Amino acid sequence: MTNSELPLQKIVWDLDGTIVDSFSIHEAILEQVLPVHDLELPPREELLAHFHGQLHESIGGLLGARVSEAQLQQIIKDFLVVDDAYITHPDDHFFRDAVDLANRAYAQGIEQLVVTNRAHGVDRGNASPRTMLQNSALRHMINRVICGDEGEHRKPAAAVLQGVDFDPGTTLVVGDQFVDARFACNLGARAVLVCRHDAIPHLEQLPEGWQASVQIVHSLDEVQL
Repeated sequence: MTNSELPLQKIVWDLDGTIVDSFSIHEAILEQVLPVHDLELPPREELLAHFHGQLHESIGGLLGARVSEAQLQQIIKDFLVVDDAYITHPDDHFFRDAVDLANRAYAQGIEQLVVTNRAHGVDRGNASPRTMLQNSALRHMINRVICGDEGEHRKPAAAVLQGVDFDPGTTLVVGDQFVDARFACNLGARAVLVCRHDAIPHLEQLPEGWQASVQIVHSLDEVQL
């Protein structure tokens, strides 16, 4: 029996872009924050190209030499304040297909956890992964949340799951970026990547033969459990 034929026992979810429509949030908040600093919101294509990694990486890469490090830190501080108020009702920002898949998995008794590189730190407020999920309809479905600031390892390192009991052959990683596919490859597990935009960038960075264990879908409604 191949890995793809083994009954699924665990789903390892990504958060941003997979469960949460974080790009729309990111864009809306920058639209409020940047004019305060006499900066225009860059075109959507630029926002997408720099929407990865931690907040400092995303906003810093987007603005580049247009701002000093001190200005960047103030913009991020302002971003976090607006972000906290923006996500008062997290369910409003969740992708419907992700919620439906989580419900289907829960009904089948499949264990679910979230692994995200987003920090849980106190400055994230309502935008903390733990807080968002705890305040959402998914709170009783997700067994564990592992955040990016809670250990020395981050995705795509397999060591993120140190101490987690899982069988790679019965584990599915669900994400939206190449780092999620790389994470699955490092774990020896299968992956589903949902393409939320025109294409998933940087897939060429994956190891040869990745297509055998990674499925790309345009909606999580396509995922068979």
